[in-house]
Amino acid sequence: MNSCDFAGSALARNLEIVPREDRARTSINWFAPDFCAYGAVENPAWTREAYGAAIVSLTDMRESARAAYMDAYALAKSREPDFSAHFDVHIADGLLVYLRERCAESDALGTFTVSARPVHPDETAGYMSDDVFADKSLEFWSYGKTFEFRDYGRIIGDACVMALNAPAYALESLTIAYRPPGSERDLWSAEIPANAHRQAYESAMSAEPSARTDFDIYADGDKLTYVKTDCAEDDARGRFFLSVYPVDQSDVSDEMQTKNLTHDSLNFDFYRYGAILNGNCVALRDLPDYPIAAIETGQWIPGEGSLWSARILFDGYYDRFRLALSALPPNPAASAGGFDIYLDGKTLTYVKSLCSEDDARGRFNLSIYPADPSDIADEMREKNLT
Repeated sequence: MNSCDFAGSALARNLEIVPREDRARTSINWFAPDFCAYGAVENPAWTREAYGAAIVSLTDMRESARAAYMDAYALAKSREPDFSAHFDVHIADGLLVYLRERCAESDALGTFTVSARPVHPDETAGYMSDDVFADKSLEFWSYGKTFEFRDYGRIIGDACVMALNAPAYALESLTIAYRPPGSERDLWSAEIPANAHRQAYESAMSAEPSARTDFDIYADGDKLTYVKTDCAEDDARGRFFLSVYPVDQSDVSDEMQTKNLTHDSLNFDFYRYGAILNGNCVALRDLPDYPIAAIETGQWIPGEGSLWSARILFDGYYDRFRLALSALPPNPAASAGGFDIYLDGKTLTYVKSLCSEDDARGRFNLSIYPADPSDIADEMREKNLT
């Protein structure tokens, strides 16, 4: 392997060369070792002088590429690998980094394959990168690429390092594989879960769930995490419903307001927002950025009905009650059934001290009699009610 193998990568792979002769602007693919060995890319039609204009910019590109690989090497050395075979593989900081310490030239031969599965398939529409994940023959949700070490690699000391840009969309997982020279089978392959789901799972395991159901649900800021341990793909089938109730109903989206609904609907399928990590199902959902009073969520199967459901109350839900308690009139307007009832303007507040959930069971009846019977709602008037 050439000691000048500095950047057979996306950083220096497509060099646009403008010859000094007034020829058409031409772009050619090449690998850095070729330039180091021969001083110019082989092209019988052009002389060495024709490439002169490119040499100065190439020197700057070489230094930039060397620094980029050193950064990737340092990143890999600073963390535990996401997968280990004859190369350690890391997904971090927007990069996919392969590292092998004490690496011989033979260790870097063969072909490597990587494909990406996004969290949101619709986000990948039209996404094509010039340097990675650009195989249009694959299905739209799973871009992939097969490459060799010389394409994206560099030897740093006695270590072999490859660094590729990860996709710009949120990943569910990356599938990687390696095939030795002359072989018809992969020596190893693995699906690496995306860091976002893994980190959410690890965080959830150290916290108390906001609700316990078939899936434990964790509400943390603007994130909602669903976790089911010992989970198979069949456990994540069907549809997940998610209704979000804002503190201020005017925050509800225009679409929901036109339907006279007081919540936003963020229903989803697991395959678009979830991943299965070592037998654990993990789904992530971003919540709206407005203050939330409550959410209702669950899972249902078409034709079978609801499997489970849960309701989670946020601080915003309780805030209005705390405010009401802090501004009660000095004396209740009435007391009945252990509840004191306060009237403040047009607001009724029911208060029971030392109250348990059992005290609040059943249905509360409230009938309002207007001073002017003509003010009664049309629905009630039709029923001859006053």
